[in-house]
Amino acid sequence: MHQVLQVAFNWYDSHLHSFFVNKTDGKRADNLEIDNPDRDDVTDLFGGQVYQGKEETLADWFIMPKDKTTYVYDFGDDWNHEIVFSKKITPENAVNYPRCTSAKNLAPDENPRWEVIQGEVDLSHPDGKQLAREVIEGLHNMLEDMLTSYGGEMMPF
Repeated sequence: MHQVLQVAFNWYDSHLHSFFVNKTDGKRADNLEIDNPDRDDVTDLFGGQVYQGKEETLADWFIMPKDKTTYVYDFGDDWNHEIVFSKKITPENAVNYPRCTSAKNLAPDENPRWEVIQGEVDLSHPDGKQLAREVIEGLHNMLEDMLTSYGGEMMPF
């Protein structure tokens, strides 16, 4: 999921990240973190449970509709993204996955959080369908690269 989000935002994976599970299997989850797979220190200072991202899959956590997690990228700028599981769909034969079904605005560059907060960066874009097509193209390129790099095996979370 981290790699998919990096492609969707056109970021370069140059900062730490974690997923903080808020709700799973329809129940509230407290202090549950799915950690950056590149981070060696997985000690939670607040007494929560920490799972290794390289060992987890989405299906382990997104079980029921409205299950959700917060993806935090760049612990200095703290880009926070709420991800909500809306529904499980049956794959269609003629459709390539993963796919982006809609997009609204441009993604900010990786490091200008202050400029975004101050309103100095215009992220509007008139064509959401074009943006979605660009995200899909990036996702498919990423998958091709991953399949080549990992000998045909997909990486988890």
